[in-house]
Amino acid sequence: MRPSLLIVVCWLFVFVTSSLAGPFGLEKGMTVKQLSKLTKLRKGQRPYIYLTNKVPKPHKDIAGYILFISPNDGLCGIRANGVTINTSSYGDELAKAFYEVEQALTKKYGESAIYDKLKDGSIWHGPNEWMMSLLQKERDLSAKWSIFEKKRGDYGFADNLYAITLQAYALDKNVGYYDIFYHFDNQEKCAETFKLMDNEGL
Repeated sequence: MRPSLLIVVCWLFVFVTSSLAGPFGLEKGMTVKQLSKLTKLRKGQRPYIYLTNKVPKPHKDIAGYILFISPNDGLCGIRANGVTINTSSYGDELAKAFYEVEQALTKKYGESAIYDKLKDGSIWHGPNEWMMSLLQKERDLSAKWSIFEKKRGDYGFADNLYAITLQAYALDKNVGYYDIFYHFDNQEKCAETFKLMDNEGL
C-alpha cells in the first residue's frame, strides 16, 4: 500500500471511530438528517423528541432510546430506557441491575453521587415494601454524575457530556426498570430552544 493511501485509510479509521465514540455511538450536535441515516426515527409527543430502538452501539439491556434534538444545536440529550426487570417485593433484582450499570458508568465517567433513601414518614418502610415505596415515589434510587460545580466550559466528562442520571423506577411491586439520561454540554442552549417551541402555540 502506498504511504499516501495508508495515511488516508488511517485517517478515515480514526474519523469513523471518533464519530461513534459517544454514548451508544451518538454524538453531541448530530442533526435529524444525520441520525436518520443511522436509524429510523419516530416523532415523539413534542417536536424536538424522537424515538428509536436502534443505535450504532446498542446495549443488550436497553429497550429503547429517546433523543432530544434541537433544530439549532442538534442532539443534546439521550434517554435510554432499560428493559423491564422482574423482581421480588424486596427489589433485589432491580437494585442489582441498577448497581451493575452504575459501576459500568463509573469506570468510564468517574465516581457518582448515589441516592438510596426513603422519605421521612413513609409507611412503606419494611424490607419487603422496598418496591412499593419506589412505586409510590417515596423512595429514590438514583446515581448522578455532574460537573455543575465546575466553571462553565471546563467539562470534565468524556464525550462532551455535562451530566448523567441513572434512575430506578417501579411499574408495580414486582416489576421495575431503570433509565439513563445523558445530557450533552449544549443542553442549556437546547433548553432555551425547546421552551420557545413549547410556547409557540400560546
